[in-house]
Amino acid sequence: MAGALVAGAALSALFNVLLERLASREVVDFFRRGQLNGRLLQNLETTLNTEKQIISPFVKKWLDDLKDVAYKAEDFLDEIAYMLEFKQVPKSCCDQVRNLLISSINPCRNGVKNHMKARLEEILGRLDHLLQQKDRLGLVERAGRRASSTSSQRRPTTSIVDDSGIYGRINDMEVIMRSVLSEDRNAKQLGVVPIIGMGGVGKTTLAQLVYNDNRVKQRFDKFRVWVCVSEEFDVLKLTKNILKEIGLSDCHSLTPNQLQAKLEEKVRGQKVLLILDDVWSDNYADWDFLLAPLKNSVAQGSKAVVTTRNQSVASVMSTIQSHHLQNLNEDDCWSLFAKHAFDDCSPSSYPNLVEIGRRISKRCKGLPLAAKTMGGLLRCKRRAREWEKILESNIWDLPSDNVIPVLRLSYHYLPSHLKQCFAYCALFPKDFEFSKEYLVLLWMAEGFIIQRNRNSGMEEVGMEYFEDLASRSFFQKFGGSEDPDSFVMHDLIHDLARSISGEFCFNGEDVDLSRLTQRTRHLYLTKNGGSTFADVKVEVLRSLIYSEQGADEDALRHVEKNISSFRRLRVLDLTTSFGFGGKPNLFAVSKYLRLLRLRGYHSLKRLPKNVATLCELQTLVVENCPELTGLPDSIGNLKDLRHLSLKETSLRVLPDSIGKLKDLRHLDLGETEIERLPESICGLYYLHTLILSLCEKLVELPDKMMDLINLCHLDIAETPRLEYMPVDMGKLIKLQTLTTFFVGKERGSKHSGVRGASKFARKIRAGKT
Repeated sequence: MAGALVAGAALSALFNVLLERLASREVVDFFRRGQLNGRLLQNLETTLNTEKQIISPFVKKWLDDLKDVAYKAEDFLDEIAYMLEFKQVPKSCCDQVRNLLISSINPCRNGVKNHMKARLEEILGRLDHLLQQKDRLGLVERAGRRASSTSSQRRPTTSIVDDSGIYGRINDMEVIMRSVLSEDRNAKQLGVVPIIGMGGVGKTTLAQLVYNDNRVKQRFDKFRVWVCVSEEFDVLKLTKNILKEIGLSDCHSLTPNQLQAKLEEKVRGQKVLLILDDVWSDNYADWDFLLAPLKNSVAQGSKAVVTTRNQSVASVMSTIQSHHLQNLNEDDCWSLFAKHAFDDCSPSSYPNLVEIGRRISKRCKGLPLAAKTMGGLLRCKRRAREWEKILESNIWDLPSDNVIPVLRLSYHYLPSHLKQCFAYCALFPKDFEFSKEYLVLLWMAEGFIIQRNRNSGMEEVGMEYFEDLASRSFFQKFGGSEDPDSFVMHDLIHDLARSISGEFCFNGEDVDLSRLTQRTRHLYLTKNGGSTFADVKVEVLRSLIYSEQGADEDALRHVEKNISSFRRLRVLDLTTSFGFGGKPNLFAVSKYLRLLRLRGYHSLKRLPKNVATLCELQTLVVENCPELTGLPDSIGNLKDLRHLSLKETSLRVLPDSIGKLKDLRHLDLGETEIERLPESICGLYYLHTLILSLCEKLVELPDKMMDLINLCHLDIAETPRLEYMPVDMGKLIKLQTLTTFFVGKERGSKHSGVRGASKFARKIRAGKT
């Protein structure tokens, strides 16, 4: 039931995007030129607008059908966008191809007009059918209101704790205790101590331990207050609860002013410990109003401990450093699981269950709520087969599962634009290590990121999305990586993503490929799927990522051979492990492709000229292809290209047409054989990052580098033949990173601007005189 609820919430972002595209001037003009029935377009917009607010906690299949129609409607709009885009392709680009395509997609031609009309009528028909089903099922529309069923079923927390069942939190408790008991006379009268962590990690338990500690009872002997805030933030209700905690029970008839005055009177001059558990609101004005009676009336040394899942809440409220609560280690997680699973008996009494139990405990990945829930499910079960069944089950399919609903609440309160970004991550296998940059590029390709204006690029907005999800504990830094931008998802967060995305996202490592359906839009492919990829019909796929880890060469061959069947692809990422694989037919790739990444293609010598037909391409990555020596001039016609990486290739020359890529933000030429960059590159005014590290043959940089006014990062480390810096590098006022700087006597290196640029350099090197 709850899975359907959040799936319905996830549709809102998709429908919002569709509505914006339907209302755009380009789409309206397209219909006018083609003399298509404008009422059909209006009907589609009206129907979508009706459906987007429907919340169905009952019928997941109905929601899946609705989402499938939404995808088809977006495909329809993609076709219109492509038709409009191709009309702007320069005549110099593959003239025959261009003319043929433009003539074939002319909306005024009867064949095209009839086809588009039929497509639109089919989409409308399916939406009407679903609307009728909705009425028969008794599903209701909730215009702009969150469903209350999730919150109404949650139990409020109290200060009572069974400390005999606490494991692995001694160090965390002492950290919080030091903050709570500190007596800094220069600090504010009310210090706020945030405890941050994902749902189920034990924030409330830690706060309960602090509240009941004898040292706290002695320090705050009169006023220890516990208030469960939860999702509904009502200042007056919270103020009344605080007053009740300090002994004023009859406060229902008081006005807001009387409530605050009474609270201020009661706590004046007193040391107060206030526990605010399960805080969601990051509205500063609300919190300022709630705490106003306490800030200047309580005694020095008073503290408020706040538990929250969101870093943004801590940022608004904290006056003392936040404490990020981590998962339990493996031994502590096992101890907690065993306490509940063996009903306080010794696990050694059941040797046939211990090994299975340890494997179940590992699945909990240190999340106390999961360990407690799993152990509780097995409390009265003593047959090994019953335990194995739990081990083999998806957590959201377990009876009496309390874990996913707790985590789902975090998802429920995400802004709509972040919901689809998170659900998309179900595409990856468990324990998949990913970078911020890569995930943001995928979101861009899928159209999840809304660019507010030209000055705030999609990359920057995407990074904000990522940081927002990370601050809410959906992503965790990967401790085993040297890369500070490397992240993973907790297994249970991954389970949550899978429960939301359903059959629309699959990865061949965790899911048998035989379960793929015509609704599957995103696929991560490995050899572990249990079914050959050749058996899968994938005409509607939008994302296809082929992993180098444990990859299956036969599957890759099949992808390459049948690449023309992927007509809807927006993301194609192919990586080979040992250099096998032929040259992909780029012209046959989906015309809607926005991200193309090819790695390990040792036989790829040059990209074909018709790469320019991928006119919606935003990201082109060709890496670890040692035979690749050049790019076609037509590369300059990819006017939407924003990210270009050619590292670890034998690239010697960039074509002058590279200067036409006016939207290019990121250019990586690291570990190539490039000697010089064309002067045209200095016209890439939006270029943010230029990587030339380990280019051992690079001898000079373009003279007009100072024209790259938005350049923030220039990496020229390990370039032994590069001896001079261009004139006026100091004019690059946005430069944040310059790995190496050369000081010499030629090419204007004594210009006063040199000092301005050198301050960013990690290394100063003398050039030739």
